Amino acid sequence: MTIAYLIQVEGRGEFRCRPDQNLVEAQSDFSEPLLPSGCCGGGCGSCKIILVKGEVEHERFNSIACSQSDQEEGCILACQSFPKSDLQLRIE
Repeated sequence: MTIAYLIQVEGRGEFRCRPDQNLVEAQSDFSEPLLPSGCCGGGCGSCKIILVKGEVEHERFNSIACSQSDQEEGCILACQSFPKSDLQLRIE
């Protein structure tokens, strides 16, 4: 049985994501994705969102796309974030 965490996006909806998928990949089948995305490589910052609750693991992190102060405020890059639990996310 494959684990799929519940990803809730405040004011937009929810979807499921496996631990081996990043948050952008998990919604790729949606006709209208809930999360923003751009380059999908962690460089542009288009997918920067706020992690309200839960835990993620990052494949790589670009400090230009998401600065240290952004990270301290809970920002993550959706294209580089893999869930380790159910998540609550906010898009600013």
